[in-house]
Amino acid sequence: MLIDGRDGWSLFSNEPATLLRRLNATTVGAAFATPKRVLSDTSWFGGWRDLAPGVANHQMGDCCGLSPEALARFCREVLSNAQLPEDSTLQLTAATMERASVAQHHLSGVCLTASITAGVRHNAVWAGDPPGYQEPDYRRFTSMNGEGAACAIKDNGESKRVSEPGTINTTIFLDAELDAHALVHLFTIVAEVKADLLRENGVRSRYSSHLATGTGTDGLTLVCDPRSRRRFSNSSTHSALGASVAQVVRAALAVALRRDLLEEGDSGGKP
Repeated sequence: MLIDGRDGWSLFSNEPATLLRRLNATTVGAAFATPKRVLSDTSWFGGWRDLAPGVANHQMGDCCGLSPEALARFCREVLSNAQLPEDSTLQLTAATMERASVAQHHLSGVCLTASITAGVRHNAVWAGDPPGYQEPDYRRFTSMNGEGAACAIKDNGESKRVSEPGTINTTIFLDAELDAHALVHLFTIVAEVKADLLRENGVRSRYSSHLATGTGTDGLTLVCDPRSRRRFSNSSTHSALGASVAQVVRAALAVALRRDLLEEGDSGGKP
């Protein structure tokens, strides 16, 4: 198994059959035995979902300029090849799954799992860098959080390449139910951890002289279990849950960044 040498990672105590695993050579994900609550900023079945059947992170090539219809066909094909329902939440990246990193932490019997792929060498940004495009001049942005390169597209189909490939895709699984505001707050924690680790590694923006805070196409998917008997109402960094999520994200992201910056593993899908 190429995700840190494991055949699969158990995610939920009441569902031993639900595993995070390598679904094929280019896709890491999980099919849920029962639907889960998902919050994601990806375009393919992202947003807030109470009945998500699965999640995945897929390595792809450059599809800059694909029409919405062609991109939808591509996403359905990716999920079909991974044997996941077509309405599974899907992140896309140019980063190779050979460098995917997974970490787990247990908080009083609650399992927290972070799965991360990272590619920062070509698309690192500082939040506040000059933008690459502006609406309404360009109506669509085809990145979907990290497919090949990011492109903006005009109504007439003309496309503009906004960045080179590169993204940090993060998926976090929580073996518990979270109140809505607590789940949303985890976006803040992940952003803080990511910016801090990029600073520690001295990663600079490709678009300015600033230290990077992320990439221009980062994505985050959060998964929790509404059927769990454990429930959390707060996820601030003062809370045990918030601190534990920060720790597990830091552990997984540190490895993913090191693998990318040192160009470890198979570079065939070089981000």
